[in-house]
Amino acid sequence: MIKDQEFFSPHVEKDSFAKKKAKVDDFLKREAKNEVGLGGFENEGKLDENIKEITIKMNQLPFLYTIQTCGGHMHTRETIKDKYSYTDKKFLQLPPVNTAFYQSGYIGFETTKDTQSQSFIDKLKNLVSQFKGATLFDPTTETEPERQELPYDLKFGEGGSIRGIDIQKAKALELKREKFKEELGKLIDAFLQTYDENILT
Repeated sequence: MIKDQEFFSPHVEKDSFAKKKAKVDDFLKREAKNEVGLGGFENEGKLDENIKEITIKMNQLPFLYTIQTCGGHMHTRETIKDKYSYTDKKFLQLPPVNTAFYQSGYIGFETTKDTQSQSFIDKLKNLVSQFKGATLFDPTTETEPERQELPYDLKFGEGGSIRGIDIQKAKALELKREKFKEELGKLIDAFLQTYDENILT
């Protein structure tokens, strides 16, 4: 699989929010130029193609930066063999015949935890409530101090990781997963428009 966006730990870095966000912006610029992996960040990997657009869009929000992302996957025996054609196929863990491997998506992110970001989180929670299987971990609602330090964790798409699911069922789940990303994009666009209007006024 293509590695997730995951190139620094928010619990190790001591930089300010602005500096961390700047690192993510630099990553995305190098991603666009196909220069990812050259920045010296630990575990840095390319973004999944099916999460790149929404990741870039999310990071345009001034109060948020993403930490790790996965667009989700759906593979049959044939697509896995094609994708990993360079690998000794006897080591590949293939789903049974006429079934698929399906994985839902996720986005980990940090916010400024101010009024503006909380307004976005509230609307995001409303969106999550409309999709079966979608969840949002919100550290601001936690009572344990250690959990309050964790990043937001958005999961979308039913099922998590499933090996051996009927191909047609996997395709149906994939459509729902992509629909969530589409609606998330609309939510972000609306927020960006409001933000721009506020700046102008």
